[in-house]
Amino acid sequence: MCDLDTGKIVIKGIRTPNNLYIFKEGQQQCYLSKNNEHWLWHRRLGHLSFSQIRKASKYQAVRGLPDIRIPDNTI
Repeated sequence: MCDLDTGKIVIKGIRTPNNLYIFKEGQQQCYLSKNNEHWLWHRRLGHLSFSQIRKASKYQAVRGLPDIRIPDNTI
């Protein structure tokens, strides 16, 4: 897993065929944090795409959802 801001590796693991990541032994904590509001809402809404979050914001479909911009570092 890489830090999105620096590109630096934060933690290493093995991906299983069903996309579950198993961290290598000895690594018990991960301190990766992203405080940007758009990423917070992305996680809160079950990893909904940013275009769908923008649409929900535009039509006021989610109470309390601010106007979210699409981050530059997304595909």
